[in-house]
Amino acid sequence: MIHNAGIGVNGVAEGSTPEQLSYIMDVNLIGAHRLNRAILPHLRTRKSGLLIYISSGLGRTVLPYLSAYCASKFALESLRGSACL
Repeated sequence: MIHNAGIGVNGVAEGSTPEQLSYIMDVNLIGAHRLNRAILPHLRTRKSGLLIYISSGLGRTVLPYLSAYCASKFALESLRGSACL
């Protein structure tokens, strides 16, 4: 299973509304969590499988004007580390 969802917005951090930040987190982080909850029980039953998360180098660093995107990808990096069979 390959997870490749991701959206972002350019601009200064305070320029994003809470709704925009929530939407970015919903797609980039919560979407991955939904995928985990949907597929991991099946993989455990089969005792095999692989989840591949295509994240971003920006999950490890922050660039100006991309803080919301970077924050969501950093959170994804943390989440995927806990997805174990």
